[in-house]
Amino acid sequence: MRTKSYHHGDLANALLDAADALLLDHSFAELTLRQVAAAVGVAPSAAYHHFADRNALLDALAARALDALADALEERLARIPKADAQRRLVALGRAYVAWARRQRHRFEAAFGSQQGRPDVPANLRPLKLLGGILDEAVIREVLPPDARRHAELILWPALHGLAVLASSGPLIEKGEREVAALCDDLVLTILAGLKARAHRASSDEGDP
Repeated sequence: MRTKSYHHGDLANALLDAADALLLDHSFAELTLRQVAAAVGVAPSAAYHHFADRNALLDALAARALDALADALEERLARIPKADAQRRLVALGRAYVAWARRQRHRFEAAFGSQQGRPDVPANLRPLKLLGGILDEAVIREVLPPDARRHAELILWPALHGLAVLASSGPLIEKGEREVAALCDDLVLTILAGLKARAHRASSDEGDP
C-alpha cells in the first residue's frame, strides 16, 4: 500500500495516516515503523526523525484514535440538551459502543499502546466527557450527590467491556438495534445501582 504524497514538513501526519490505513489489514500488535515508512514511500531513517521508535508511533496513533472517539461522542452529545442528563448518558453509551463497532481498528489502537506502560500519559477526553455528564446528572437531580463518587470509573469499564464484546467478541453478530438496547440497559442499570448504593449509605448513617 502507498499513501498519497505528503507535503513538506508534514511527514509525521503522513506516517500516522499510513499507520491508520495499515490497521485495516494488520493488527495493532503487528504494525512496525518500517511498514509505515514503506507505505508513505520514505526510508525508515526519515520516520525515525519523527518517532523515536515503534512505541512512540503507536502512542501517537493511540492518542489520535482517542481524540477521534471523543470527537464522535461530542458530536452525538451536541444534539441533546444539557438539561436531559439521563438521555445524554444513554446517548454517550450508545455512541461509544457504536464507534467501537464502526472503527474496530481505531478502537484497538486507542487502548493498545498504553497497556502495562504507566509512563505514557493517557488521553482522558472520553472519561472527562463522561464525568461532565455525571456532574450534570447531579445538578439536574437525576443522580443524588452521594452517588457521584467514582461513578465514571464504574460506568466507563462497563461500557468499554460491552464495546469490546460487540466489536470483536461474541456479540459482534448482534444487530445495531439489539446492541443499542443493551447499551441503554447497561447505563440505566448502573445508574439505578449508583442510586441504590447512595441510599444504602444514607440509611447506614442513620442507623443508631
